[in-house]
Amino acid sequence: MSDPNKTSRRESMRAKRSELAAARRAEVKLQPTSKFRAVVAAVRSCRRKHSPERLIKVIGPTGAGKTTLRDYLVETLSDTMEVCAVESRDTWRPATRDLRARCKLVVLLDLFAAFGIEPEAGARIGDVPELEDELMAHLLEQQRVLFVDEAEFFSAYALNLFKLLLNQTRIILVVACTPRAHAKWQQWYPDEADQIARRTDATVSLEVITPEDLGLFFAETVFSTRPSALEFIAREASRFGHVSLVARIHKALGAAVNVTDKQAEGFVEKALREMGKKRMVSENRKP
Repeated sequence: MSDPNKTSRRESMRAKRSELAAARRAEVKLQPTSKFRAVVAAVRSCRRKHSPERLIKVIGPTGAGKTTLRDYLVETLSDTMEVCAVESRDTWRPATRDLRARCKLVVLLDLFAAFGIEPEAGARIGDVPELEDELMAHLLEQQRVLFVDEAEFFSAYALNLFKLLLNQTRIILVVACTPRAHAKWQQWYPDEADQIARRTDATVSLEVITPEDLGLFFAETVFSTRPSALEFIAREASRFGHVSLVARIHKALGAAVNVTDKQAEGFVEKALREMGKKRMVSENRKP
């Protein structure tokens, strides 16, 4: 039987996460970048599939906009399908062999919470098979999108569970991770990683910001020589910081107009200093 106190706590956490997402969207307006549109197109393509190839990998370094993409998917797709999100965490991956069973339970309970489902089978380590069956039964009722963030904490069990869900339900998975985390899957869990690769519909890289996408964040009047300023900022943001760096520059510029290239460099350097980084002088733009 469900614990009413735990149910109330989960509902409160979901409400607070929604408030946090709304606050993020208020800070930086979500922009339909080419990479974000590519993910949305892949999700819509997967809706028509009955085969298990319904997984979309989104690979990008820290600050590349993976969490922002989650908010964009909710805003763009919520009128036609339910978009749920879960953030993997260290307790998904067992540090020792004797913690494997506990980690399986944590993965399942996090997924139940992401879908807003209160488990009926129980919440003990011995309940894992029943919880898996219950989760699949719920997911068979309606096609959903599940956005999995911070996928560097995947274990072999998490990868196998997602494979099972792709095989047995019509779930669409969007998995966001860093390039290093993706490489670790191949190294640590080669068999499971191959199974996931066979079920991948599309892979979208967020590693490079283009001047065209960057232009979506800044009004036409901000820069005096817009093409060169956008090219410079895009190049610097692709080296470090990505969308996080762009957000800092956008905030610092405020309502500025006719910002020169030299001034733009100053804003970039200030944002990098705030993040504890320096711009490499040897890689400055050519005069």
